[in-house]
Amino acid sequence: GDSYQRNTDFAIELSGSVTIPLDASQPELRYYDHFELASNTSISIELTNDDGLSWTPLQTFTSAENRPDWVLRTLSLDGYQGQTVRLRLRAVQGSAYTADHWYVDDLSIGEHEAPPVGNFPFTDDLENGTENWLFGGQWAAVGDEVHGGSVALDVNPDDGYQRNTDFSVELTTTVEIPAEAERPELTYYDYFT
Repeated sequence: GDSYQRNTDFAIELSGSVTIPLDASQPELRYYDHFELASNTSISIELTNDDGLSWTPLQTFTSAENRPDWVLRTLSLDGYQGQTVRLRLRAVQGSAYTADHWYVDDLSIGEHEAPPVGNFPFTDDLENGTENWLFGGQWAAVGDEVHGGSVALDVNPDDGYQRNTDFSVELTTTVEIPAEAERPELTYYDYFT
């Protein structure tokens, strides 16, 4: 069950190490996660290339990015070619009485996978799922505010207060626009308050 953990600093470390090949062109860490954090909790994925003497945060999250669904994270490891590295997941919790949760799955280190090329013209009404999109922060697919159909994207699906944030949603495919295309354009519907 849930337990309240106050004023803690926990980490779980990869028991072994990974050597990133010197000839790796775009090494990256990929993993899925979702979390629910208190306002004074931060979580980070960190890397060491000196066997744990020092740790470098690769990505840090706070409650501003809470989300209930699984998100694919990709972190560039460019600059670590030819080095042996270890990873750790770290949670620093404050004094709030909140049961924090961070679920992480399917970690891998390898070459960056080039996104597939989409057809031109490209359209996505989101009605067949969101597999074409990589969500960051609190972005999510919702059904309460839509222009057409039953699904739209929302940067704040839980109506929470957001301060000092930088969230994005990214198309996971590339779209090759033919050289002979006349006046190619991006069109979309949006609504915001």
